[in-house]
Amino acid sequence: MTEKRVNDWIKALQKFDSSIRKNFADIYGEESLIEKKRKNLLELLRIFSELFPENPKVLIVRVPGRINLMGVHTDGQRSFKNYIAFHREIFIVAKQRADDLVTVHNIKEKAFPTTFFSIAKEIPHAKRGNWLKFISNVSPEYSWTNYIKAPILRIQDKFSERKLKGLDLLVGSDLPLSAGLSSSSALVLATALLFCQNNSLSITKEEIIKLCGEAEWYVGSRGGMGDHAAQLLCRKNSILHLKFCPENFSPFKQQYLPLPKGYKFILCNSLKKAEKSEGVKNIVTQRGLGAKLALLFIKNKFPQFSRIKTPAGLLSLRDKEIYKILKSLPESMIKKRIYQEFPDIKEKLSSLFSLYQTTFRRYPLRGPLLYLLAEGRRGEYFARVLKKGEMKTAGKLMKTAHNGDRVIKRNISNSYLNGLIRNEAKLYWQPGAFQCSCEELDFLVDLVSKVKGVLGARLTGAGFGGCVVALVKEKSVEKVIELVNQKYYQPHNLPLAAEVCIPIAGGTIL
Repeated sequence: MTEKRVNDWIKALQKFDSSIRKNFADIYGEESLIEKKRKNLLELLRIFSELFPENPKVLIVRVPGRINLMGVHTDGQRSFKNYIAFHREIFIVAKQRADDLVTVHNIKEKAFPTTFFSIAKEIPHAKRGNWLKFISNVSPEYSWTNYIKAPILRIQDKFSERKLKGLDLLVGSDLPLSAGLSSSSALVLATALLFCQNNSLSITKEEIIKLCGEAEWYVGSRGGMGDHAAQLLCRKNSILHLKFCPENFSPFKQQYLPLPKGYKFILCNSLKKAEKSEGVKNIVTQRGLGAKLALLFIKNKFPQFSRIKTPAGLLSLRDKEIYKILKSLPESMIKKRIYQEFPDIKEKLSSLFSLYQTTFRRYPLRGPLLYLLAEGRRGEYFARVLKKGEMKTAGKLMKTAHNGDRVIKRNISNSYLNGLIRNEAKLYWQPGAFQCSCEELDFLVDLVSKVKGVLGARLTGAGFGGCVVALVKEKSVEKVIELVNQKYYQPHNLPLAAEVCIPIAGGTIL
């Protein structure tokens, strides 16, 4: 950890001696990227010095966006995910305050107005120590600063007897917003790292990840912790193959796979914002809740599975057995009928519906559960084929995964499942039906797939906008970018937003 005065930071970055250059090289790798980040940081520090001309001591944190290559929508499960840290990121410069006030500035002040809050006023001492109870009684109005407030309040809740000190923050970013690259989680993690460091809190990486996941519940999100884990644990020029238990972080398994030689991952931003509106969050929640309801029904019907906590618990079964269990479920069910069919688990059902607060009348069961089980299997198999250099198979897995997210309706009927059983079909080749894509993402996947040298493509992130990631032979990269510019961006009067991904290191305090 390095704390320097603002002017000393500026001088050091202007001089950029071998030690600082090595530090940047360890994070970013490519020379062109190193120089770009140096300039970005100098500009951020210059603005900070104008806001606080007394030349205070500051800390600087950086956290990248993440791209989930395989294991999408499976947060909260004990199954493998495969991430790279995207080369676009959030920077925060911060100085400690003597009081508990947090002031938040953004380099783009017109779009993100300055705001402030008192930690003690937001979470008084009497309300600390029970995070779930606290967030159930607050309904914060939407603001970008909620993603800064959330981790600070969660950490203060954990260290309930300590009076933690506030911060003056300046945020800068080249990470696209609402693009499915987890910019909000990057802001949460960056804030948490700074807040813990400035208050000398002894806390492990695993605890930081868990606290960040729980912090986002404050803004109404019921996602998991995979994004925060990826943004902290990824390494330069590597794919993070990650599995952890979301309940207690044990076991915590991670493996780093080298990038496939001769291939690149291209990110195509649809520029349709994957807004976290109530409507979008409700649809994602409906799919996830449908899978949870399906698992609850399975546990009720099959006592041998009563201790399973997530769908991934069924992955120890043979594929054929999984298909047979899915047949025991209805394809979907209305909420009223769910209570009628399962009166003996009425309290558990009420608890689930209360926690997720959705207003849907009908919930799909088979489709979302089949998707999550298949994606869980794909998450593990994807790493295996990458190790073996079987890139065509890796691309095919990406195509299959996206098919499970397409806008089209996919029925998981008895005859469909009977066919899988009869043909002894592999689970990882089954798309399921999570259906969180949109017309723009489907178009981009189909468009890039026409190029020779593209092995596979899929959405990354929660969907309903955002980005597509494609696995491409290196010699075909320019053709892909040229095609999407001609057929997607230019016809819609959009700027080119397709680029080669440069996998960088996870979040750090510089």
